[in-house]
Amino acid sequence: MGPRPNGRLGHAHLLLRLVWDGRYEEVHKSEDDAFLHFFYSKCVKHAVGRKKWNVHHDELLLDRFVTYSDEAFAMLCIENYIGKLMDELRFPEMDKKSTRRTLYTEGSGGTKKEWTTDGVRRFVELCQLCQRFRFENGDRWGQIQEMVLKEEQSLRGNNNRKRKRVCDGEKETSGSELDVESLLMAMSNGGSVMIQNRSAGVRGGDNNESRNETVGVQGLVEV
Repeated sequence: MGPRPNGRLGHAHLLLRLVWDGRYEEVHKSEDDAFLHFFYSKCVKHAVGRKKWNVHHDELLLDRFVTYSDEAFAMLCIENYIGKLMDELRFPEMDKKSTRRTLYTEGSGGTKKEWTTDGVRRFVELCQLCQRFRFENGDRWGQIQEMVLKEEQSLRGNNNRKRKRVCDGEKETSGSELDVESLLMAMSNGGSVMIQNRSAGVRGGDNNESRNETVGVQGLVEV
């Protein structure tokens, strides 16, 4: 499950690499529209809330329904699981109980995981990063929003044909990209790794109406 045949990392691979290296600024600064669309439509979508995303994604610019704290929360969730995800990618035969623990959540016995103090502090840092990007790069942020809206509107028009291809057994993705995303989804089967956004203080700074949602790896990086 390495790079694509042409030597470029797939979108899921690239996102994990940037998170692993702590290079979040490069997510926003990427000039790869397909990668940025993947980040918002497959990751940030689930911090916003799928219901809210599905209502607005092909009608409004991101500024109208996606807050900087939504982006920060998506990044925090991925970072929280990054050790476990990298173990799964590098050592697919490893017992899942042997993979590294989450960074910022605690919980056992089937209970929902609680954010630690370090997790809340890290969230604040990521909020500042995402807010600063929007404030200091208004033109680029506008371009990203227009691109995502255009892509979502295009996908809406293709939904019926897409469903027909799936019913006919045609693969939607291929190569390492499908392998990685399938792996990320498989990690959370059964809901045992769900994490809870437990306090209004974590995401209360922008009056986000979805602050009490539960988000997991399955939601953040789905196929």
